[in-house]
Amino acid sequence: MNTPVVADAVVPLKPAPGLPKVLRAPALDPESASVLGVLNPVMRPPDGEVSLRRQRRMLRYLSVLLGRTPDMLRVSDHRIPGPAGEIEIRVYRPSPPGVDLPAFLWFHGGAFLLGGLETADSICRNIAQASGTAVVAARYRLCPEHTLYDGRAD
Repeated sequence: MNTPVVADAVVPLKPAPGLPKVLRAPALDPESASVLGVLNPVMRPPDGEVSLRRQRRMLRYLSVLLGRTPDMLRVSDHRIPGPAGEIEIRVYRPSPPGVDLPAFLWFHGGAFLLGGLETADSICRNIAQASGTAVVAARYRLCPEHTLYDGRAD
């Protein structure tokens, strides 16, 4: 039997796939506990089904509520030509205009169903701040309103 060590205490665990061998803390940190507390009742209503609209709304709320958004020298929205019209992009610059920077192109996750510029804001700001690069985030078309291929083409 594995007996992981937590600080000065030993917490026995049954060996099982996916379980840690050593616990790093006796309890969840407050931030993780709040995320799990929010996700549990909100994302799993009693009937067991969550609409896509509700999932999108909750992702937006959580990204704003829990995202760390460091100040950025400049954040600007633009439109560029795309295969089926204009595509919205947002550019995060950690240094003044006129200073040449490498660029990092960010396509948000979400299985081509969820996410957008709003939900990517915190991570893009943090990447720009930590790396010193300009970050360009793109809003692509999502399913089921569009096909999977439309989002990929964007």
